[in-house]
Amino acid sequence: MSLSVPFGHAINGTPPSPEHVQKVFDDYCAAVSSGDLDGIVKLFAEDAEFMDPVGQDVAVGHDKIRAFFEPSAGLLELRVEGAVRIAGFYAAAAMRARAHGFGVETFYVDTLDALSFNEEGKITRFYAFWGPTNNPSPNHDW
Repeated sequence: MSLSVPFGHAINGTPPSPEHVQKVFDDYCAAVSSGDLDGIVKLFAEDAEFMDPVGQDVAVGHDKIRAFFEPSAGLLELRVEGAVRIAGFYAAAAMRARAHGFGVETFYVDTLDALSFNEEGKITRFYAFWGPTNNPSPNHDW
């Protein structure tokens, strides 16, 4: 997989079911919220590309994705806000994180996460969209 191929391009094959895609989002939130690094990594294809936030260096593969999550394991609660939007091999959802234990008082981050999947239902690309207006979020509701 190469970042030179645009996100949203046509992918041949049979996409995972909408139910599977929804379950991946649910499982991702549960694994991040519990600090389950193995649970997070198993949702991704071996050569998956992960960018959080968009515009940062791309973490490619299980080892780099695990390394990204290790410092925050057990310090974030994550949930989907609203419906997951699913279009074949692609999906996106608004997400909300509650962060605690970073040496500051609890804060919130709002993101829009866009994912692509392979036929096996594994995440192949993960893009988290957020910036200074969303981290920390001015909204403190949980």
